[in-house]
Amino acid sequence: MLPKWRLTVVVILGGASLVLASDAYMEIMSMKGHSAWVFSVAFSPDGERLVTGAWDNLVKIWEVKTGKEIFTLTGHTSFVHAVAWSPDGTLVASGARDRTVRLWDAETGEQVVVLRGHDARVNAVTFSPDGNVLVSASNDGWIIFWDMKTFSPLKELRDHTRGVTCIAFSPHGRWLASGSADNTVRLWDVVSGEVVHVFRRDTAVIRALAFSPDGRYLVTCALNGIVRVWDVTKLELIVTLCRARMRMYSVDFSPTGTSIAAGRQDGRIKIWDVGTWKEIATLERHKGGVLALAFSPSGSLLASGSADFTAKIWKLGE
Repeated sequence: MLPKWRLTVVVILGGASLVLASDAYMEIMSMKGHSAWVFSVAFSPDGERLVTGAWDNLVKIWEVKTGKEIFTLTGHTSFVHAVAWSPDGTLVASGARDRTVRLWDAETGEQVVVLRGHDARVNAVTFSPDGNVLVSASNDGWIIFWDMKTFSPLKELRDHTRGVTCIAFSPHGRWLASGSADNTVRLWDVVSGEVVHVFRRDTAVIRALAFSPDGRYLVTCALNGIVRVWDVTKLELIVTLCRARMRMYSVDFSPTGTSIAAGRQDGRIKIWDVGTWKEIATLERHKGGVLALAFSPSGSLLASGSADFTAKIWKLGE
């Protein structure tokens, strides 16, 4: 097992704790500004900022280097479930229990537009790789594609029998993957809007999913504690990474394609090596379930959001 973390000195910068240390796989920043569960996190495309969405109805943008809060974005009237950054870094999207999707100017913090089309809470938002489309998914079972030029719906997809909990574009933009409370994962053809395949193995809500950077693999985690890796080119299960006796809330694939991280109910983060599918690290600093994970664009950092009301940034082993 690789080293988890080593504390050297802590410097308090506003609402953040900056941890100065030198070992691999360690916490280097704790951001304390939310007053409720931090349910979603995302790095800016340049890796210099982090956006967080929480159940205090707020979206916050932070400077990664210092942990300083740059903006607090207000407008949602209920829990924020999802945040995403546009590929060009100019916009932040957020989805909430108030059934709206909101777009924000990432440079000024001003609200750009409110998108209304869902009849239940918005669980997930994601931009297409080219940034021309924003996709939202909701407990109403619908997936909506929004045109980023006109801010109007382009298409609406429905095939899940219960709410859609998570979505992700493949890196080439050809496919969209969706997970649901119907315990299935669907792979969609983005152009036709047709379902390419339905992955049926789990007996619990699919909580999160992510593509590998080459688009070959899809990692999923479910509330029954199971993390699986699928080959989307062969439409088959490759490996079951774990069967935890607790809920798994979050998962992400590193942009280098070499590792997978998953967040657990007990506050731990597990990391696996993609070449061997073996666990290589456990990160233990959160005092609540790890509800969200996101690798930085370089793959050298990992951000986590937790039920302990904090977001943390971790330095990863090289």
